[in-house]
This record gives sequence, C-alpha cells and structure tokens, in this order.
Amino acid sequence: MRANILLHPDSLKRNPNDSESEYMEKFSRFTNDVQDILINGLDDHFIFSTSLYSAQLFEAKTIFELSEMLGREEKDIIYGILTNTAEIEDCSIGEYKNRCQYTKGEEVCSTMAILNEETTETNDNEYIQFENYEIVYGYGSWQTFRRQILGNHPESASDFISCAKILFPSLFFHPNCENSVADYLNCIPRRIVYYLSCMNDNLIQYKNSCGTCQANDILEGFSVKYGLDKCGSIEMRPKHKPNFTYSFMDKNGNCQRVCCEPHLKINKYDSNYSLSISDRLKSFNARIYFHFGSPDIQGGRILIGSIGPHA
Repeated sequence: MRANILLHPDSLKRNPNDSESEYMEKFSRFTNDVQDILINGLDDHFIFSTSLYSAQLFEAKTIFELSEMLGREEKDIIYGILTNTAEIEDCSIGEYKNRCQYTKGEEVCSTMAILNEETTETNDNEYIQFENYEIVYGYGSWQTFRRQILGNHPESASDFISCAKILFPSLFFHPNCENSVADYLNCIPRRIVYYLSCMNDNLIQYKNSCGTCQANDILEGFSVKYGLDKCGSIEMRPKHKPNFTYSFMDKNGNCQRVCCEPHLKINKYDSNYSLSISDRLKSFNARIYFHFGSPDIQGGRILIGSIGPHA
C-alpha cells in the first residue's frame, strides 16, 4: 500500500527552545530515519510542500543551507528527496492533517513528518489504534504508521507476512503463517496487527520483569496489561501439542522441532468488520501460537508458528 509522507516547512522549523546544536542533532537524526524508512522497500513516498524550497527553517537558513551543515551522506539523502520527489499543491498543516485519517476504499495513506514531537494523551489499554494515522517523528513512529496501514489494508496473505517481517523485527514468522492467516485477514487484520505489535515491542521485556517463570501467569498478566480479548495460556492437553509444533532452522543449519505452545486469544471481530448472519450465530476463537524464543534459533526472536486457527 502506498504511503505519502509530507514534508512541510511548518513541521520542520526549529522549536524556539532548541539551541542550534539541539536543532541540528534532531535534523541529522531525522535525516537518517528517512534513509532507514526508504531502504525498507515498502511503498513510501516523501512528498514536499512547494514552499519548502525557500522557507527559513532555522536562523534564516533554508533546508538546502541546513543540509550543507550535515555530513556528506546525510546531505545526499536530503538532496535526493528534494530532487526525486514529486511536488504537491501547497497546503496548510491543518489541511493535511485532515487527510491523515483512515477512510474505507482509500488507495493512498497519508501522514506528515514533524521534527518536534507533540505530547498527546494516550489510552493505556489501546496500544495502537487504526482510525487516525500516526504522525511521523522518526523511525519508531513510522513503524506505527505502517502497522496501522497493515491493519487497515492487509492485502494478500503473502503481502501481509512480507510486511510483517519488516514491521515486527523481534518476531520470526514460520512459513506456515502465510497459510494459516489467509482466512482471517478479511475479519481481524487490525486485531492481529495489534497483538503482533504488543508482542514485538513488549512481550520479552514483560516476561523478564514480571517476577515469575510460570508461562500461564506471564500470558495472563500480559493479556490484561495490553487489553487483549482474553487471557492467553499454554496448551494443557498433550495430545494436541503436535498440532502446533513446527520446524525451525538453528544457527548451525540444523532443523529443530519447536512446540509453539503459548498462545494469545482473539475472540472478537474487528470493529470495522461487517458481521454476517452466520458470524453472529457462532463463537469466534482465533489464536496466535508462538514460542518465547531460543538463543540458538533466529537470534532468540519470538517464534510465531501460526496465526488464526484454533489448533
């Protein structure tokens, strides 16, 4: 899915409280974040307001003059964006913010790049939402923006897993995931992305800090903390364990059979999914089966064995 990220002079100007060194540090860091975003291979386009050419961003300096104060690689990044990106009709920040909202049937998702992060109120029980696209302050907020797009526009199962591999670097997806998730992308893509976001960003840290080695206690606490539909658990019936045991390659190139016994539970449809009569008449039980990770397999990343079916 194409994403347009607007560079507007009002969003790149110096915060009056910043010194020159502080501003240039932000500008340099932002430039490198832009490079990291572009090399990920997703369909991201940095589009600039026509007024950015001549706007004075800091002490009467334009973006070109500021670029001359950067290192050669960073300067090349800025010049590359400004010379290889199509212009758009100039608009105000407020006008562009109105475009940063999800709409059904959208073919392009839009947001802005802002140098100075604004403080916003957050809901502790809502780790990521999908109606208002994240403003990009750097690589981390770009990840959130792209995750929102993935939840709103999952496309094919192959596309979904390909993007997930980029956006959830702490997770390793078994090839089985592409098949298992296919029938669920029409009804719970937002919930799947929400769960994967919580797992990628927080699960191992939570596991290491919660003071227990009991998997059920860890999964229950994690589910409550991040507002998941139902408390996760491990499988209590040994005869079912072969259903979610998968082969992973270890660091020596050997195939290891891993039981992805812990699982998180999705018991609700996405809020924007239109339920059919048959949906209303049956219970809904989707699962994400995983393993907390092994140092010898995929660098210790969380191993995702299956997304969707209740094994």
